[in-house]
Amino acid sequence: MSKHHCDVLIIGATPAGAALLYQLARFTDLSSIKLIDARQTTGSAELGGQWTSEGLQYGYIDTLASLSQARAWHRSASMVVNYALRQAEPQALIGKYPKMVVAQGEEDILWLKERYQAFKSHFPLLEWWEKADIAELEPYLVLDGDGHWRPEPMAAMGTTTQHTIVNRSALVESMLDNARATYDKTVDVQYGTRAIRVEALSQGYKVLTTSGEIRTRYLVSATGLSGLDLARGLGLGRSIAEVPLAETLFETERLVRGRVHSLRRPESSKAAPYAEPIMDRPGQMRLGLAVPSLTRGGKMPLASFSGNGLDGSLQQLRQLIPSLGSSALSEGRMILRPRGILVDTEAGRRVPEGTSLDGDCVRFHLTPASEVTTSLHQAYQDLLSIQAQLGCAVAEVRLKAQLMTDPRTVNRGRAA
Repeated sequence: MSKHHCDVLIIGATPAGAALLYQLARFTDLSSIKLIDARQTTGSAELGGQWTSEGLQYGYIDTLASLSQARAWHRSASMVVNYALRQAEPQALIGKYPKMVVAQGEEDILWLKERYQAFKSHFPLLEWWEKADIAELEPYLVLDGDGHWRPEPMAAMGTTTQHTIVNRSALVESMLDNARATYDKTVDVQYGTRAIRVEALSQGYKVLTTSGEIRTRYLVSATGLSGLDLARGLGLGRSIAEVPLAETLFETERLVRGRVHSLRRPESSKAAPYAEPIMDRPGQMRLGLAVPSLTRGGKMPLASFSGNGLDGSLQQLRQLIPSLGSSALSEGRMILRPRGILVDTEAGRRVPEGTSLDGDCVRFHLTPASEVTTSLHQAYQDLLSIQAQLGCAVAEVRLKAQLMTDPRTVNRGRAA
């Protein structure tokens, strides 16, 4: 069995895994960094082949977030945008599309208006739209199948000026390529290699994989829920359980300019329809039914979400796009996307997003492996942990200049 030794081993060529490889390669003095992934390439399985683009989550539009969460999501999303804008072809990585959350009925409009007023002073780019404004921006949300305006009152809030959709596969490949281009250290990406078991050593870890044994000083699993079994082998996360849910998705002819979704209030347990363009497939859009939130207080809802077949899905999706025909679903491509929720069985509550299981020189991400919005920020938190435990040097000023400063506000190295 072959043996490989490295300072840091990353499991998973996910957005967070690729972001960590990039940050360690470009901004630390570590000499050897390795990433392994069970797939043959980043685009060969569900993370790439079926789900190439993803919306950036700005918490002031995504109505399940509190103000503090919205600020955190905005900082995380800004890191992704800042990275992409510094690349040679940023348009291949991120797209600037309108994004809005739509309320229907007087009660929901009032709730959304109060949220808009509470958040507007903190997020100046946030806009409010009445029904006529929505009709101009996204006519298919307002018109019924006969071309008439739908009767119920409508309003929306959102943005038309921010980058809102990311080509996830392209972003991952870009970060991996930039990491491998580093000249002063060994950076290795190895596909077709699945981690089977992790054993703690007196210093570091031994990881048994399908391609041999790897020894590392520090281990990071960036595979989300699929890393739980590895964590449990080290005695971590034994009270964490997965509640399996599924999200029904359809790819069909594009009817929307940007990402649009129905209002989800925090206390609701209903799935909410949304639609968004697919970056690398012009003329196509993705329709989905978002997984419901928890009940008030963080408890799990009594009924979990599941798909209701084409007829049930069509009825729900028409709440957002009334003119949507049955052929759009029957002739399109349907995907059932796993969206497991993690619950702490001892506390009886959902595990907060962004949580990781930490041990001595080891971290297991519990954030969904496909998550783009938090990827660079999650990697930065990993980097700080690695710095604290391995004592490596970090080019903090250069990192913040590259990832935490908007290049559009910089002129010849100085803030414009």
